[in-house]
Amino acid sequence: MSEKKPGIINRLFGLIGKILTAIRHLFTLVVVILLISGLTQIASNSVQPIPEEGALYLAPSGVLVDQKTFVDPLEQLVYQNTAPEETLVRDIVDAVDYAQDDPRITHIILDTDYMTGASSLSKLQEVGSALKRFKTSDKPIIAVADNYDQNQYFLAAHADTIMLNPL
Repeated sequence: MSEKKPGIINRLFGLIGKILTAIRHLFTLVVVILLISGLTQIASNSVQPIPEEGALYLAPSGVLVDQKTFVDPLEQLVYQNTAPEETLVRDIVDAVDYAQDDPRITHIILDTDYMTGASSLSKLQEVGSALKRFKTSDKPIIAVADNYDQNQYFLAAHADTIMLNPL
């Protein structure tokens, strides 16, 4: 018996199938190589070492509050980024208090450019008290800003040095 050669259409579809299979294997290989290189990149980028000495950079943003404002998750999902910018007073006070006892912290840089205010004077006084406690450790506080409003200046007044943009 003689074997029949497949028809032209069968050979054409067979060739297309082989090409698509090769492309699929090539795509899989590229994905695996990218995955392996990404994992090695993540593993090689270890956390930066903490320097022996340095400054604590405090840059409160938004309004100083005791508790962040509740934002409905569905509303945040729909309207994107509707959460007001707020900084917890407790976070600032804790950071300053921990820095007071940390020998690696040599001074505080207080940048008030991003602070828009405080929900009440008591918030500013609480942060100011923490800055006064920090000054008892004989570590300087440097306040830096492009300009100061009343709330920002209240905090900057606790600093040893106030730096202002000359313009």
